[in-house]
Amino acid sequence: MPDNKIKSWSLSGRYDHDIGALGTIGLVGTVLVEKRRPWGLMSGGHALGSRTLFAGLEWTGEGREHIALGAFKAGNSGTRRGFDRLAELAAGAPLNASGLRFGGNVLIRGSNGTGDRETALGFDARLQRIALADATMIGGRASGTDSRLALTLRHRF
Repeated sequence: MPDNKIKSWSLSGRYDHDIGALGTIGLVGTVLVEKRRPWGLMSGGHALGSRTLFAGLEWTGEGREHIALGAFKAGNSGTRRGFDRLAELAAGAPLNASGLRFGGNVLIRGSNGTGDRETALGFDARLQRIALADATMIGGRASGTDSRLALTLRHRF
């Protein structure tokens, strides 16, 4: 059975300012580019690309906890319709969306040091507007607005 193939690269930048015992605050920016070749693609085998951009402010505490607030924009690079876009979304492509993101890790337990075990509780809250074509394709509201909250629990062994 054929396989989905994904290639990606990212570039991140950060400017920090030390605020003493409270940690650091900084400006952050990230660009993520992905190329996909989903199985069942009708576009003649050409890779489909997507880009995600994020820019915002981030606070990092002494215990590696962090909170970020910023704006993001995600979407495909190019025009795709019908089955190609549906296959791309099913393969994990981001929705064409933009909005505000508030997220971070707020509770970290474990040893400080490289390779040590730790458990982190995090969150990712988004208030976004999804492109009308993607919203109707996935059965969303015609307004295209979407609010999301994801809680994460990570453990490093």
